[in-house]
Amino acid sequence: MSKDMPDNPRTLGETVTAEIRRKLVDGELVPGQRLSEAALSESLDISRNTLREAFRVLTQEGLLKHEPNRGVFVAIPDMASIIDIYRVRRFIECQALAQAYPKHPAVQRMAQ
Repeated sequence: MSKDMPDNPRTLGETVTAEIRRKLVDGELVPGQRLSEAALSESLDISRNTLREAFRVLTQEGLLKHEPNRGVFVAIPDMASIIDIYRVRRFIECQALAQAYPKHPAVQRMAQ
């Protein structure tokens, strides 16, 4: 397993789940990509059972999709999910701007 893995998860399954989640976030695994148990278990230096445990967790979270007799794939977000993501981002980013704007040094200089 790579040395980049976080130290805080308690079990190997949680560590592997966190590593695959990181690969998803970093774009190393792309939507629609088929995940090979053999390749991933070898690259992470883990057993297939541990990898399957991580696959189950990430499938329940909606990040992966299991298709019987085909394998495990990176989930492709639907339009509703994408719209929800942008709604949440808009809310968070607008709030962050509203709080940061008055404290910005350039705004204080312009007010003088």
